[in-house]
Amino acid sequence: MKRKERRTFWVFLVILSGIITSSNTYSDVQTDRYRVTRCLGREELKLHRTKEENYNYYLNQTLQTYFVQMDGVTLKDQYYTKACSDRKGNSFKILEIVLTHFERSFKYLPEVKSREFNKALVLEFVQELPNILNRFLLHVKKNAPNVQCLNRYVPELKRLEQNILDLQGHLPFKKVIWKDNLIQKVLKKLDDQDYFYKKCPVPKK
Repeated sequence: MKRKERRTFWVFLVILSGIITSSNTYSDVQTDRYRVTRCLGREELKLHRTKEENYNYYLNQTLQTYFVQMDGVTLKDQYYTKACSDRKGNSFKILEIVLTHFERSFKYLPEVKSREFNKALVLEFVQELPNILNRFLLHVKKNAPNVQCLNRYVPELKRLEQNILDLQGHLPFKKVIWKDNLIQKVLKKLDDQDYFYKKCPVPKK
């Protein structure tokens, strides 16, 4: 092979390598971009199969709405693995993660949108978390057959709501919900729906 031909050949290899690398990077970005919504979609499918449109379904739909809008960000790898490693998806774990780490829960995908734009979306989501939590807890109470049953078997819920009522405005939202680890205890019980519905079954019509 002549020197000019060798040089042309190596230039071709460099260009081809760049195309392959660029293609792989684009593929990785697209995989990251939609992985949380796919995770939540698997959970939604499971809920449809069991015809469970309860507080779990409400939380799933709420989180899907926000993550579809935040398509330039995703959960950090360690948090995504924690929430979605069982390939079923878990809204409760995702909610616990974002209520624990807030904006630090996310990694940005600058290839999709600018970092400044992505940070603004995350900040808007984080500021909305108190409302998301309050609406979710309202759905939990609607699913319980009566308040007495709920207070007896998930007493942490009433204490959590009282803390939010008494302390919000005096302490940061994160400190309020994590006082005595109440939010973790509430989410753990609600995630175990066998526990919740056995203790507080909905009366048959």
